[in-house]
Amino acid sequence: MRYMMIITAVLLVLFLPLSAQDTVGDQVLMEKAKLEIFDRNWNNALEKLEQLLSDYPESPYYSRAMFYKGRCLKQMEQPRKALAVYEMFLKISDNDALKEEATIAIIDIKYSLYEQGEPRRLKQVKEYLDSSIELVRFYAAFKLSYVRDKSEARAAVPVLKKIIQEKDDQDLVDRAKVALLRIHPDHLK
Repeated sequence: MRYMMIITAVLLVLFLPLSAQDTVGDQVLMEKAKLEIFDRNWNNALEKLEQLLSDYPESPYYSRAMFYKGRCLKQMEQPRKALAVYEMFLKISDNDALKEEATIAIIDIKYSLYEQGEPRRLKQVKEYLDSSIELVRFYAAFKLSYVRDKSEARAAVPVLKKIIQEKDDQDLVDRAKVALLRIHPDHLK
């Protein structure tokens, strides 16, 4: 008898109209937002993420929603807003993988703002050369190799040389060599 009640309850939920099933909780909002992100529907994803952030400030999905909000804003070409959201995310998250990804996005945004005429952003990118996270250091060095002012780009040389000397990943080593060539061919000797 008890199993029949459970089966009946499950069937009712499955066959209720979608609006009756839609009990917009934090988990549901996060899943819907991720689907929208997967489909590159940035505005729709952002709406769901903002609803999650405002309605569920204690949610276990809160920091992840903040990360994805930054991604949406970056994709929607709102770099300053994305930067602020990513920086806030770094303060509240304990997810190392997402923090690494957010930091790389921050480097991209700051470098882009530098290219758009904000010279102070270059100094901010250079600061990542001292990061405790190896991938972040490497990424900052690769980004800096594109700076037109090669006297500024030289800050990346020690990190790039360290990659060449210490890493076994041939693809990574080759990229470091190309980056050094971009800065100045003499650095590769």
